[in-house]
Amino acid sequence: MQIKVWNLLDGRQHAAAIVGAGGKTTIMYELAACLSGKGKKVLVSTTTHIYKPPEAVYAANLQQLEYLWQRGSYAVCGRQAEDAGKLRMPEPDVLAKYMQLADITLLEADGAKGRPCKIPAAHEPVILPQCDIVIGVLGLDALGQAVEQACLRAELVQKLLGCDGSHLLTVNDLTYIMTSEFGLRKNVAGRKFYPVLNKCDTVVAAAKAAAICALLQQQGIKKDDIWVRGVWQRE
Repeated sequence: MQIKVWNLLDGRQHAAAIVGAGGKTTIMYELAACLSGKGKKVLVSTTTHIYKPPEAVYAANLQQLEYLWQRGSYAVCGRQAEDAGKLRMPEPDVLAKYMQLADITLLEADGAKGRPCKIPAAHEPVILPQCDIVIGVLGLDALGQAVEQACLRAELVQKLLGCDGSHLLTVNDLTYIMTSEFGLRKNVAGRKFYPVLNKCDTVVAAAKAAAICALLQQQGIKKDDIWVRGVWQRE
């Protein structure tokens, strides 16, 4: 599967906040593996919570962080959350120090509880000032599903779209959620914004992804900035 890296290999230091729903964590680790394989020192963490990674890539301190980078791996940092299976944001000064040392930082900036679509709550997403990139993710499997089934914070989706919970999500709906300042572009400000249409795993999904891409381009998003990810991803 082709992995989109946008401008992350331009030789500059970058920090990307990953927001939305429908595969953020998977995409974050795919990017981390790809970029570290290109010789970059990649830091993975969160401004909220993430699932615990394998011990082999977890850095509990600076020494372990540098060891992982030296052997060509990405490094994941975070503090133990109340949920034993998750990590929460590191201490801000620790995270800031690690980010200064990294070539590229990838931060999961909100949660979706396994749903393919969401609208951020008032306290979301948590995008650090150091972030110059926001990667917005939506799952194409949300299309055709009812808002109340597919969406986290369904009541906010209903408010944004002007619909009820039984409304079946359309191509236009996902485009609007992706581009709205109340949706995945919330708190983007002047940062680069890169959309990811995830789970393009059927011919039907590919056709719908193409329709969303066309609409995104009408909203001023460049074709090359859109990642359609899946078995039927666009070349």
